[in-house]
Amino acid sequence: MNDELRSGNQMRVMQRSNVRSCVARPGMLHPRWRRALLLLAVLATGQGCYSYHAAELPSLVPPEEIRVELEQAEFRRVAPGASMVGPPRVEGRFSRLAQDSLVVSVWIGDAYRGTPFESTYQDISIPLAEILRVENRKLSRSRTALVAAGAVTLIAVLIDGIGFVDIFGGGGDDGPPVPPEGDPSRIAR
Repeated sequence: MNDELRSGNQMRVMQRSNVRSCVARPGMLHPRWRRALLLLAVLATGQGCYSYHAAELPSLVPPEEIRVELEQAEFRRVAPGASMVGPPRVEGRFSRLAQDSLVVSVWIGDAYRGTPFESTYQDISIPLAEILRVENRKLSRSRTALVAAGAVTLIAVLIDGIGFVDIFGGGGDDGPPVPPEGDPSRIAR
């Protein structure tokens, strides 16, 4: 009889204590929401914080990061081993502007990884007649905000998946459950 009473009391306590609180409960987000938030996080962080904008050659200042779109033949001359996927572009640092050419410092350290030459740049002279477009790289506040939001979303989804906190809902910890009436452990006030 005593076991049945204790079991019944525990059941009532469990029913009364069904309160949302900040306890570890893994996977509180519905899988559909989790996938949507992960996709948002990946899309937001995939774009990076920078964007390229059209630039006029006289307005460039060394060592500004630029991207130069070239004619196909000039691209093959400047970067013979480069892939031909996408537009023929060269990225690097603006070095100087001569009367008939643009000089760009291009990073070539990929071939020297793990050596003192890893941070080596090579100056490439490009005839102005072969340049289709010049773009400079600028910090984009909107993209930076998206990257930050994506990182926060990704962290929130990971925390929810691991189960550190109940992210959506719950008013906090309401303390221990109230014992049922007639429980010998309850102190009368």
